[in-house]
Formats: sequence, structure tokens, C-alpha cells
Amino acid sequence: TGRPCIMMASSSAVSYFGIHFVREMYRAAVMTSPVPLYLMLDHAEKLDTCFTCIDNGFSMVMYDGSALRFEENVRNTREVVKAAHAKGVLVEGEIGRLPGREETIDVSAGQAFLTDPEEARAFHSQTGVDLLAISFGTAHGFYKAKPKLDFVVIEKTRALTGAPLVMHGGTGVPDEDVRRAVAL
Repeated sequence: TGRPCIMMASSSAVSYFGIHFVREMYRAAVMTSPVPLYLMLDHAEKLDTCFTCIDNGFSMVMYDGSALRFEENVRNTREVVKAAHAKGVLVEGEIGRLPGREETIDVSAGQAFLTDPEEARAFHSQTGVDLLAISFGTAHGFYKAKPKLDFVVIEKTRALTGAPLVMHGGTGVPDEDVRRAVAL
């Protein structure tokens, strides 16, 4: 398509391969790519992993403190934002919990909850994240039935925060629902 591309590395990939291998693989891709490439750390639950990636040329890190109490998620995310912004790195934070499995994160349907737009507003204003991952009915993994998305959560969260919103768990979401979510 000739469009910029985000290469994503999970926390476990960084741990398994090592930060130097992941960083050099990205640099090699940049040297041969006809389009701009960006490197993102996805779903890091540990601050040290975020800091390591920030110090090693990642374009963006996603700190996922969504399993923590709100105050702890805010405090940790704020630390990541401070370190990242000092080096020109973007930060994605998460508020709300998606069911399913992503890396080492396994969330049952009973543990999942949709993002509260007011809580998202407070989270965004207190942390200064650049992008906000929210829970509005998608799930990590594959769907057994058509997902029931709560578009009001998207609409209200966007209106209250003004932040670019990120959809996780989009595999298997019908195209018309993706288009509607993007439009909101």
C-alpha cells in the first residue's frame, strides 16, 4: 500500500530474543523498507521492560496496567510517560479489561469490564498518554460468535478525552463494525 508500518514486539519476544536482537532486526528492516517503519512494544506489564525499550530506540511502548488498581495504573503509566516523552517516544496506556489471552495475560469473561468513559478521562488527564486502549466489547483471541461492541463507550471516551483510541482484539470483528469504530 506504500503506507508507514508499525512493527510490534511483545514483552515475551523482547525477553526471549533479547533487546539487542529485536532492536537490530528493526534497524535492518528500516534499511530495506520503502516506507517508514516504527517499532512498538505491546502489552508490557513491567516498567523495566518499557524503560529498556525506550532506551533502545522503540518508537512507542504500550504499558498495560489494566489489571492494577486505578491509582497504581496511573502512577506506573505516568512513570513510563515521563521516561518515554523525554526521548520522543509515544506511550499507549490501557484502561478497561478485554477478555481472552494476549501474551501472558489471560482474562476470563468474568474479569473483563468495559471502559468507563469518565474513568478514561481521569486516566488520560492524569497520565498524559498519547494513545488510549479501551475495552468496548472486543476480545483477544478468536470469536465463537459475532462480538457485541458498545459503540457508546467509544463515542463518550473520545468526546471526554480527545485522545486517539486503540482497538485491541480486532481479529474477527466484522468490517462494518471496524469502520463504525474508526468513524467514532
